[in-house]
Amino acid sequence: MDSLTTGIGIVMVLFGIGTTIIRTRAPEKFGKLKAMQDRFGNETGMIIHITAYTILPFVVGFLLAFAGLNGLSLFNF
Repeated sequence: MDSLTTGIGIVMVLFGIGTTIIRTRAPEKFGKLKAMQDRFGNETGMIIHITAYTILPFVVGFLLAFAGLNGLSLFNF
């Protein structure tokens, strides 16, 4: 088990979950969401924002946590 890789993965998963919770309860707290919607339109801006700040961190975090639990290391020290 590589605890550093697992820890980074868990933090990324929690970030993805946290942004999901904030998005459902108080979406006005996302300043970058408004900027993306202004630039790309409401629907496309929302899709880009959700992908970049929720889906990608969650998926990458899950993969890192799984890899770390199986002994793979993100860093080779």
